[in-house]
Amino acid sequence: MNEFLFEFEKALTSVANNKANFDVDVDIDKEVDKATTILQTVDLTGNSAILFADVEAVGENTEVEVDTSILTIADELSSISIFAESASDSDDLIVGDVVFVIDTSSSTGSPAQDIIDSVGDQNSDGISDSILDAEILAFTELNDTLDPDIKVSIVPFSSSASPVVFPNGLTFTSPDSDDDTSGVSDIVEALQSLSFGGLTNYVAALEATSNAVVAAGTLPNDGTIVFVSDGEPMPAPQNFTNEVNELRDVLGQKLLAFGVGSGSLLPDLQMIDPGAQQFIEVQDLIDLFASAQA
Repeated sequence: MNEFLFEFEKALTSVANNKANFDVDVDIDKEVDKATTILQTVDLTGNSAILFADVEAVGENTEVEVDTSILTIADELSSISIFAESASDSDDLIVGDVVFVIDTSSSTGSPAQDIIDSVGDQNSDGISDSILDAEILAFTELNDTLDPDIKVSIVPFSSSASPVVFPNGLTFTSPDSDDDTSGVSDIVEALQSLSFGGLTNYVAALEATSNAVVAAGTLPNDGTIVFVSDGEPMPAPQNFTNEVNELRDVLGQKLLAFGVGSGSLLPDLQMIDPGAQQFIEVQDLIDLFASAQA
């Protein structure tokens, strides 16, 4: 079980006996598939009260509804923090459709650090064991674990970003599709065609990712964004809060972020995914992606 924190504010109007009834929906970006109940302490401008909230999981993985709870109030505004345990035993990294967001900036042409086993020259650019080679191999391994019925999009980014258009003429396809009958999946071919160059524009990457999600018709709570970068957002400074909120809160996507090498900065990646991880040894990222759906 994992514990997650969900916060919201609810304006309450005083009524008889200083009690109020209210309904509120709490969106959860972790998988929850069983009903549960929570007991909450609520801070009311310096005073303390207890909120008994009946929490019911709605659908398969995201929405929890607090039903007609009664809260003793002292003032009109209460700030409420809800702690809830996931009721799911699933360890799957990916939920639903997936967008591969892959950094192809100039720095990804640099040698990957602390390579134990060579990752080779994944994109046939004459350079072996680069950060980009490691990223391509990691996403190739991840693609091999995916449900063949989901939709996959790829958003390479550097100074600019746009979703890859596949042989089917669309910006999404299935993990094992081979519409050009080359004998290699269209996803792997697209990954192996990537080249490095340019800056590391997180804003452009996230905007293009939203476009990919919309184009694929991915429903809220049924998609995962996998964002991988080796460096800090450039040109600096960048504020991509709105783009993250669009993906997470409006489009309802699960956001995962990973840093490759010591040049990646966790504080920036944690703005996308508070649980972001940094991998100095690229093999660790490759191994994680290879076992994503195990």
